[in-house]
Amino acid sequence: TTTLNATGSININGGSALLGTFVDNGGTLNFTSGTFGHNGNVTIGVGGPVGSIINTSTKSLIFGGTITVDPGSSLNVNGGILSAGSIQNLGALTFTSGILELTSDDLEVDFGGLLSRTPSVFVGQDIKVTNSVNVSGVGLLTMNGGSITAGTLNNSGIVQMNSLSALIDGGTFMNAGTLRGTGLINASLNNTASGVVDVNTWDNLIFNGTGNTNNGLIQNQGGTLQFNGDLTNNAGGTLTARGSLRLIGGLTNDGNLAFSTGITDVFGSITNSVTGQVSVAGGSTSSFFGTFANSGDVFVGFDSRAIFFGDVSGPGSFSGTGVVEFTGGFSPGASPAIVSFGGDVSLSGSANLLIELGGLNAGSEFDQLDIAGDLVLNGSLDVLLINAFTPGNGDSFDILNWGSLAGGFSAINLPTPGGGLNWDTSNLLIDGTLSVVSSALVGDLDGDGFVGINDLNIVLGNWNQNVPPANPLADPSGDGFVGIDDLNAVLGNWNAGTPPGAASGQGNSSVPEPGTFGLVVLGGLLLSARSRRVGTAS
Repeated sequence: TTTLNATGSININGGSALLGTFVDNGGTLNFTSGTFGHNGNVTIGVGGPVGSIINTSTKSLIFGGTITVDPGSSLNVNGGILSAGSIQNLGALTFTSGILELTSDDLEVDFGGLLSRTPSVFVGQDIKVTNSVNVSGVGLLTMNGGSITAGTLNNSGIVQMNSLSALIDGGTFMNAGTLRGTGLINASLNNTASGVVDVNTWDNLIFNGTGNTNNGLIQNQGGTLQFNGDLTNNAGGTLTARGSLRLIGGLTNDGNLAFSTGITDVFGSITNSVTGQVSVAGGSTSSFFGTFANSGDVFVGFDSRAIFFGDVSGPGSFSGTGVVEFTGGFSPGASPAIVSFGGDVSLSGSANLLIELGGLNAGSEFDQLDIAGDLVLNGSLDVLLINAFTPGNGDSFDILNWGSLAGGFSAINLPTPGGGLNWDTSNLLIDGTLSVVSSALVGDLDGDGFVGINDLNIVLGNWNQNVPPANPLADPSGDGFVGIDDLNAVLGNWNAGTPPGAASGQGNSSVPEPGTFGLVVLGGLLLSARSRRVGTAS
């Protein structure tokens, strides 16, 4: 306890005098600069220890109790620190620079509030409130710069941010009114059902807090909206964007995420839940640069385009008649699933389609893409066996359905089926089917996986020749003689297998039947063979 008696004096000319309990018995306090304070109350007025007119340009006043500004007295915070549990302003309180701090009372932005119903905060002004700043339904808080730090900022009116030097810091920003403009929010955003976050052209609103949630409306109408922490758009929430949406901390979408008109770039990972709806409409183009896990629906409307540069996964659908383009990896389902597309699908040259096979039933055991519109294929196809599944001879998997098809895969990577089996991709670009066949393809004399003109030429080139028994090059019948049985083996399996390059779209998807000259030669060979048989019989 410090007691200032009637005959005593305290001189503070620089330095700091922070006291516990202070008893003023009428002595003299000479306070010209530095810091003075104690745990109790103080009166700014005639007879008060600090006088009736206080400027804090060279002073800091720090009190644990209540500062009362008497009628006719003035307290001008124009530098330094003014800190109190509460402030009762019956005179003139002005705040132009420095730090204004409340450690017990809330700061009310309303009629009769400490700083009025419509305070403006500028660079060089910092407001600190241990508990809450409350902006009423008729309140307008304008942040031209400076900062407000509070345990909670409750907004039922309007908070207008006008500069990236404007900062709202603290615990939670509870928004039931309107937050708009350009600035920094370091608190966790809780946008309630009545709350609106509004970013217009040229605005740049950045949220640095974590655990952000939206139950109302967040709209970016041509500016930049950035969340560096995680954001959850709840089932009742709507997030709309045109321009730049930066979800650096990731978005979980349980509600509505909508893009309309113009171009929108979306950065960061998105998890679209079962209840989530993502819409790209109005002739717009939306580019997604992060990973995208889709368990809900992505609607791409007529004349609109959704481009996915990151990896896409999940069992969710892609409705609408617009274009969905994949430039990264696409893995349908979290486990096997049928993923439907209402419009067109394009896989770019850098795209990779991963198909999982775990059984013979589409959707429940293997992946399938069901595309109502056009399918444009590029990139690679990877097929993966899961759940210890081993395909058998004759098994087939309808992995692709389309309205029309263009292009082909640049590479197809298939697992080894084992058991003397091979994959047959000959129908992949015909009806979207992969099949399992025996690895022994009768008539494939050149070993290219296809029975065609090259194999016929091998037989004709070795016609009537004796070869070592079971010579795979020219004697598929295995009798040591190249003749009619070997010719029948080739012709009887004509066009079987996959034409070289056809499955990837780089070769001819069909091989012609033997030409006229080849048929004439065949006819002569058949007659020769018949004559030999007749001669032998006679």
